[in-house]
Amino acid sequence: MATHAAQAATSSTAEPCVIVIFGASGDLTHRKLIPSLYDLERQGVLPRGTVVLGVSRTPLTDDQFREKLAPSVEKFSVNYETGRWRQFAQRVRYHPGDAAEQESYPALMKRINDLAQGAGIQKPCGTPNILFYLSVSPDLYEPIVEAIGGAGMVTEGKRWCSLN
Repeated sequence: MATHAAQAATSSTAEPCVIVIFGASGDLTHRKLIPSLYDLERQGVLPRGTVVLGVSRTPLTDDQFREKLAPSVEKFSVNYETGRWRQFAQRVRYHPGDAAEQESYPALMKRINDLAQGAGIQKPCGTPNILFYLSVSPDLYEPIVEAIGGAGMVTEGKRWCSLN
């Protein structure tokens, strides 16, 4: 049986990935990002196997994070359905940590790898496909990007990344 990543690589649809949202306890995540991802899931266009991992300094469990998101998804999504939200919410996880601090990254990388392995979305080389979204103040962009680079989390496309 082929993995989700291998199946996606042979089609014209987006590849499944771990979507890491830094600043996940903030307003943008609650009003726009998670409701939009839920709507994509509801429409059947979010790749199967995709996992969303919110990262923020606030200490929360996966379930507590989902509970905090639910009212926003109900309010801001296009067509909220309780059952569909519960189904999508199982793809949403949370990891407490300071994204600007290099010390946070070994545990974060382990969590990302565990989620990708559990979802069957690791690439043939064994690394997960990761999409980073910085929902943080602009003054945190540089320290977070440097910490991501320092942790070796970007394996492809480095030459295209720039803070300028």
